[in-house]
Amino acid sequence: MPRRYYRDVSGIVPGTLGVDKNEFFILRKCTIYLVRHLNRYHSFDEETLQMVCWTLGNDMKKIGKFLFTQMSGSQRTKFSEEFVDAGTNPNDYADAVYMVLKKFNVKNFRKFEKCIIQLLDQRFKSLKYRGISEIEKNLASFKKMFKRSDNETELCIFLFLLKTFDEPESFFEDYLNCNKFRGQKYLLNILGITYNDLTSVIKNLNKIGIIDIDRNDFELDDEFICILQNPSTETFSTQLYSLIKSSTIPLGYHSVDNDRTGHLLKLLEKKQNTSTHILLYGPPGTGKTSFSYGVAKKLGIHAYEIARDDNN
Repeated sequence: MPRRYYRDVSGIVPGTLGVDKNEFFILRKCTIYLVRHLNRYHSFDEETLQMVCWTLGNDMKKIGKFLFTQMSGSQRTKFSEEFVDAGTNPNDYADAVYMVLKKFNVKNFRKFEKCIIQLLDQRFKSLKYRGISEIEKNLASFKKMFKRSDNETELCIFLFLLKTFDEPESFFEDYLNCNKFRGQKYLLNILGITYNDLTSVIKNLNKIGIIDIDRNDFELDDEFICILQNPSTETFSTQLYSLIKSSTIPLGYHSVDNDRTGHLLKLLEKKQNTSTHILLYGPPGTGKTSFSYGVAKKLGIHAYEIARDDNN
């Protein structure tokens, strides 16, 4: 089963020893998605404020400092205790912020909105790290192996985030319904793609078993999530392919003349910039598979067989 995380990200700060690059990567993505959502829909209800506070971590306290600059003396006295009691709990702090916002006029609300976007931009910049995370490495391998587009990879990242972290799941999935067809307008905006793009992406990923679809929603396949979290050789061998044993029938035993076999070997021996594909056709049982194994052995390379099941 894929791992899930409930993380207190308040202590994640730049320059920390033992930084978890995976968490930094996830937080940076959350920040990007959240800013896109707020720039389009300008909504600061309780659920949205909870996600903002979780994403900001300790920087959520800067929200309170801004709010105090917009209050009268009596209001600061009234609400200061609420913020002290909230501490750095994202949900409690969001509740305190929401209470203050209900007293704001339109002008102050616009100032608040601008402040939040600035804080999220600062948070994004503060989450830089050297190199790349393991999740990014695994995604790059996935993208290269399956020849996936940027849009397909980005949707995988978004759905992976929902399946592995509780807070993003609560906001993007449970509240906005981004993984359901009725919440597609939010997803389109968050990913920055069109409806036709999204339809094509979901169809392509479902076709290769990366996304599971039912009548109401779609999500990443659990096995694919495990691969992203821990792409061990054993996992890939079980789910994607298996190594063929070295014992094969010699090439000369097949009903393919030597000239054609020789020509085939010369084509495959050349190191091309792109792959060389050879199509073998014929009725079952005529030796296509064993001939392929013999070619691989002659060239001194490994042969792999794609894993198949009843649905593929």
